[in-house]
Amino acid sequence: MLIASIALAKSQNAQSIQYAQMIADDHTAAGNELATCPLHLMRHLQLAKASHPN
Repeated sequence: MLIASIALAKSQNAQSIQYAQMIADDHTAAGNELATCPLHLMRHLQLAKASHPN
């Protein structure tokens, strides 16, 4: 994502900017999907239980 951000900020080529934006959008969408993934949620709950044993 860092490279896409740099390309968006510095490129003057329309195709490069469009490609970098697509990469940034796809990366953001994938991160959002993973954040709502049941497996991710289960692991988060397991870690929370392990760090707060009561």
